Amino acid sequence: MVEKPRRPLDCSLIESAKKNQLCIEDIREKTETVEEILEHRKESLSIIRCRDCGQFFVDYFREQLTPWFEDEYWSLWIPIGQDEIENCKAGKVEYIKELVKTRYFLRTHPVGEPYFPIEILWEKGNEILLGSLFSF
Repeated sequence: MVEKPRRPLDCSLIESAKKNQLCIEDIREKTETVEEILEHRKESLSIIRCRDCGQFFVDYFREQLTPWFEDEYWSLWIPIGQDEIENCKAGKVEYIKELVKTRYFLRTHPVGEPYFPIEILWEKGNEILLGSLFSF
């Protein structure tokens, strides 16, 4: 079971996303990879850290094809505490599903090219989003 969500550090990435001023390029430039957990052609999972403040994030990418034959490229960055890294490694995608239900996180809109520097959203997870992300 996922612990009660905690307040992330005052991270510049999160603050920029709240102001609609964050793009994928910012995340790439301002974070470093701590550990890669899962790497497949259409799905990846790693732990990254903000270079400015040290906030840890789960970095999750998933490419999927909808029943309407449209490509979706989901990118999520979920703030976590250092004490949650082992849970992410052990539970992998199942643990991510639990986080998506309850946490605020950064994400891209799933439709479009995966590496286009589009705006990043900051939103609270929910069952509807979970269903969209893991239904296909």
